[in-house]
Amino acid sequence: MKENWETIIPKKSNNHVNDWADYIELCCLIKKDIISKSDALDIISDALLLGDSTGNDEVYDKMVDINENDSLLIDDAFSILQYREKRVGSIYPFAIDRDYITLKPDFEVNNSIYVFLLLASCTRQVKNLSLITGSFESLCGVLIGNLSFAGLEVLLTGTSSPIKEKSDFERVSRIGEFVNSSITRSFENSPRYKSPSGGDGGVDIILAKKFCDNNGFIPLIFCQCTCSKDKWINKQADIDHEKWLKRLSDIPKYIEMMFLPFSICGADGKIENPSDIRTCVIDRYRMIDVINEYPSEKYDFIISESISNELLCCL
Repeated sequence: MKENWETIIPKKSNNHVNDWADYIELCCLIKKDIISKSDALDIISDALLLGDSTGNDEVYDKMVDINENDSLLIDDAFSILQYREKRVGSIYPFAIDRDYITLKPDFEVNNSIYVFLLLASCTRQVKNLSLITGSFESLCGVLIGNLSFAGLEVLLTGTSSPIKEKSDFERVSRIGEFVNSSITRSFENSPRYKSPSGGDGGVDIILAKKFCDNNGFIPLIFCQCTCSKDKWINKQADIDHEKWLKRLSDIPKYIEMMFLPFSICGADGKIENPSDIRTCVIDRYRMIDVINEYPSEKYDFIISESISNELLCCL
């Protein structure tokens, strides 16, 4: 974790209460201590006095002291924590009372899927973001294989891909070859896609059902994996079918799927702000559902380095 992780408090957002629930879990995990509602209010107070260490003035109004709204915020965050404990079940590493959170006495950090998803949700506090996001994409690659029907081939195209193309054109060309498609003329003739680029072409994982005829119009799933609580809504456009029709020919309507390490549900279990969503969403709860349904040693192998890198020096 960053040395100043504790002063980097959640931003105001549509998912504000979930972000505070994550932050409270993080404090409990790293401090290995009971965190009460009053402790959480003290954290807000200290953050307001010190200011957000990232220098982001949007986080909170620095002129506001602890008030009734802050108390209601923490009450709501603890309501979400209580829901998480029930929703996640035995792999949830915390015990929640109405007024406090503590680590379970038998908790083992080394093989905790939940802890990894929590870290992947706290991108502003972790020190090695690229390791976290790469591990998250790799984990999603395993999970999507479990979710899909038999015989689908998986192509990793994001940061976890072993192949690093130099340009968007090279990247999209590899994707086209994988899905039995060809580059559109307009995309091929555009010079801006042939310049060096560190992006992933807008898609992180593709699944395709191949047939012996090698023709296009095959069953496809395009996946975007993001740890960004700020940008995930806009990132849905990266896997939009209309966008990819401008790049590749012979691709039918496909499933568009977003993987998120954080939750987008309130304390009642309902999705918050559903009008923002236009893809199939696999959030933290749904990822854990898949993990519980399809146990695998691969999960621990993928996440162990990220957890060790971020936490073992703190625990």
